[in-house]
Amino acid sequence: MVRVIGAQPGLFDPTRTVERRLTSGATVRVTLEPLDDRRVRVVAYLRRTHDRARWERRAGEEGRTYPIDALGLGLPFEEIFA
Repeated sequence: MVRVIGAQPGLFDPTRTVERRLTSGATVRVTLEPLDDRRVRVVAYLRRTHDRARWERRAGEEGRTYPIDALGLGLPFEEIFA
């Protein structure tokens, strides 16, 4: 399951927050910034396992850039950043 939860960004804020449930049962919530050539920068990365109520920050993922398709979201770039 994937959903865009940052659907109403600020006037000058191009970022979007996307939440994805992994096959392990964990949920990942990432805030993405669009870049050129259908790439994104991870601005914030949070993870919650199925048995925990708290979100845990994964700072090692923040600042990295990826092609949007490498994230396995199943949503096109244009739909996320429309």
